Amino acid sequence: MLHILASAALNPIMVERIAAGSAVLLQQNSVWALRPGHQDFVCLEALLAKSCQVYVLLDDLKLSGLSELSLPASVQAIDYAGWVALTVEHEVIKTWH
Repeated sequence: MLHILASAALNPIMVERIAAGSAVLLQQNSVWALRPGHQDFVCLEALLAKSCQVYVLLDDLKLSGLSELSLPASVQAIDYAGWVALTVEHEVIKTWH
């Protein structure tokens, strides 16, 4: 399953509802969870601990002032073509707003 986290902030209830091994795409405001020290960073770590495949939309990453070099090793930056590939790969998609 692919979870698209749009403008939603990460929270423990959301993390609980995302199954282990799911794909998670961070975009818009959810990108802030990638900043160590941010209140949502703990939830990002919980997703990674559940072996979720975490992706971030490259354009939103750049808009937040973060770089690919600052990403945790298990988070992959993707472009719009990569986003389309994720939607083709996953039959079930849940968008969180």
